[in-house]
Amino acid sequence: MHLAGGMIGFLAALIALHLIHTIANGDEHSFIYHWLKEQSPLYAFAIIASFSLTGVLAIGQYVNKKELRYELRKNKELDEASQAKTEAISFASHELRTPLTAVKWGIKSLLEEDFGQISPEQKKVLEDVYQTNENMQTLLADFLDSSKIDIGKLEISLKNISLTEMERAIKQLAAKKQPLAKKKKIELKYDAAVNYPSHALVDLNRISQVVDNLLENAINYTPAGGAIKVSLSSNKNDFKFSITDSGIGIPAKEQAKVFVKFFRATNARKLRSGGTGLGLYLCKRLIDGHQGGVWVESAGAGRGSRFCFTLPIRARQETEELFRKI
Repeated sequence: MHLAGGMIGFLAALIALHLIHTIANGDEHSFIYHWLKEQSPLYAFAIIASFSLTGVLAIGQYVNKKELRYELRKNKELDEASQAKTEAISFASHELRTPLTAVKWGIKSLLEEDFGQISPEQKKVLEDVYQTNENMQTLLADFLDSSKIDIGKLEISLKNISLTEMERAIKQLAAKKQPLAKKKKIELKYDAAVNYPSHALVDLNRISQVVDNLLENAINYTPAGGAIKVSLSSNKNDFKFSITDSGIGIPAKEQAKVFVKFFRATNARKLRSGGTGLGLYLCKRLIDGHQGGVWVESAGAGRGSRFCFTLPIRARQETEELFRKI
């Protein structure tokens, strides 16, 4: 169809050129010349202009459609290549988790002296290796989740969870981070003011993942002697989590990018601490998947940060498990 349009446009353009040539050369033997000469100059101009415009528009449409088909084909090829890359990363991440899990339990058995007593020096080395293995597993889990999000296959399992249960899970996560905070000489406080009879439709494992990531970041980016406060609250519409630290803060001009995939603030990169820029990206996508909101507040570099998220509260209902892909 577009080829026919192109040919029509080409013919219209030829006719317009022929008319112009006939008038310009005063070809008295041409029927077209005499016919045009009998018409008013305005009418003759209108005829030539209409053929010219038809030709230009038809040829332009033909060219545009051809370019559009080319762009669509290239975009399809790029999408297929991107999906293949994402699936390869997902497969590699999944396959690496099995040997890392075996290493984890082997190191744990040695630390618990299941095979005999170990020296303090050996224990220190094993603890470092154990923590490195944990970090690697977290990294792989983040890559796996990220690759699933890229192809729309990350599934969250939503259930009616009471705020009592959610508050208990978050409190336990904060308690687990206390040893790490004390090791860095950081004061970790916890405060809750929650309306317990309320419920939320959430995937508690995924919310725990978000909270764990925010706690880990706060500890990693708060210097010794600093303070961190975890706060929970609720009203008739929302459950709110916030974590405030006295850490390195975020430069004002970079705050809008903190939830962008692979982004790390300038001052965070200067610390040379481990990080991929996936953690906060996943936090946002998971909270978005719960139809909640997440944001950051910081007065600037060196002035601490406050990360918050909210989840919608709902009336208690007996609802079967709901699956949602993000």
